[in-house]
Amino acid sequence: MKFKKIEINRQGNFIMSLLLIYFVFFGYICNTYKKNIGENLIFLHK
Repeated sequence: MKFKKIEINRQGNFIMSLLLIYFVFFGYICNTYKKNIGENLIFLHK
């Protein structure tokens, strides 16, 4: 039981770090190109 809890915590931290890296990289791209590409990439269903 303890082992599974540790695995879930590690996986959660990994996913959170991936999201953080993604948003930092995404913000850097938006600031570099000064374009409104954000809505097109995030809301693909429009």
